[in-house]
Amino acid sequence: MDHVPGSDQPKGPTWLIDVKEGRLFQGNHQNRYIALSYTWHDSANGIDRMNQLKLLTSNMSSMLAPNALKRNTSQLPAVIQHAIELTGNIGERYLWVGRLCIVQDGPQKQFECMRMDEIYSGAYVTIVAAAEGGLFRNYGKSSKRSVNKTSHKY
Repeated sequence: MDHVPGSDQPKGPTWLIDVKEGRLFQGNHQNRYIALSYTWHDSANGIDRMNQLKLLTSNMSSMLAPNALKRNTSQLPAVIQHAIELTGNIGERYLWVGRLCIVQDGPQKQFECMRMDEIYSGAYVTIVAAAEGGLFRNYGKSSKRSVNKTSHKY
């Protein structure tokens, strides 16, 4: 078998989010991107998991339109909204998020999921969001609580 130059070069993600244009973008191995790793459970903004936006064969063409994600912000968990914001704020253009960059009902889903290690390792940086509430939750403030005091005289 002949070696083809560049054939062992990692292939980038099939799809990326273009945060500047607010839409899905067909990626290639030359695009520098940020990846988001997070838990799919995000109750912070009250979106049921089944109603969260995800890439499907039926909505792919609409997701390619400029500002498609901005029009669907109410269906995005806070963690994804925050990752889009953070990506743009640090001067990067492309973001990879599994639910939006892997066609969830397509024949390639299993293949794409099996190469997630390549996707994360090929990212310029990976944002890991392990807590609920998104990336910018104010952890320094607590909610108002009542305190019961008991005093004793001796």
